[in-house]
Amino acid sequence: LYSIIRHPHVYPFQPAAAATRETTMVERYDFLVIGGGSGGIAAARRAAEYGARTALIEAGRLGGTCVNVGCVPKKVMWNTAHVAEVLHHAGDYGFSVTGTGFDWPALKRARDGYVQRLNDIYRRNLEQSAVKLFQGWAVLSKERTVTVDGQALQADQVLIATGGRPSVPEIPGAALGITSDGFFELDRQPTAEWIDPCPRTSERKRMKSSGPGLLCE
Repeated sequence: LYSIIRHPHVYPFQPAAAATRETTMVERYDFLVIGGGSGGIAAARRAAEYGARTALIEAGRLGGTCVNVGCVPKKVMWNTAHVAEVLHHAGDYGFSVTGTGFDWPALKRARDGYVQRLNDIYRRNLEQSAVKLFQGWAVLSKERTVTVDGQALQADQVLIATGGRPSVPEIPGAALGITSDGFFELDRQPTAEWIDPCPRTSERKRMKSSGPGLLCE
């Protein structure tokens, strides 16, 4: 449907050692999808609806970036911040609000549970569409052949829908930042700390706003 594999190639996120494992008997499919994000799942289910014998390969959680470390959990965090802001201003509107402590672990459990339910829905949808799911890393071992944990799969059509990973800029201080992958794994609420963007030199520099950032003069 999208990409016919014509040359051997190792899937870039796959540890090299896995490519050398001994394979078992080859399973034959009409369509193979590498990547269980929104695009890969949609393509696999649609192909199956048209009668193609289809398999999907995913090493992580189903749903891709949006469901696991993107749109869905980020909206949960945005709503959390919105609720906090409403509580902060409640007194201005005549409300007497007390006992508004915040429990980060409780929020994380609820958010992770919601994402897990979506993962399960994706899994059930694949089963209902008769799409075979292989959990593991894919290796494009030879023409039209993909190996997953020693199991060889062949298909006339192979779709590579692996998505991407966060890119951390090579700049001073980059190690102090965090990507969304790491943020949603935090067990404790981050604390706010002021970092002076205009450190002292021979004399104090002035600071001004420029769009979303700050400039030192």
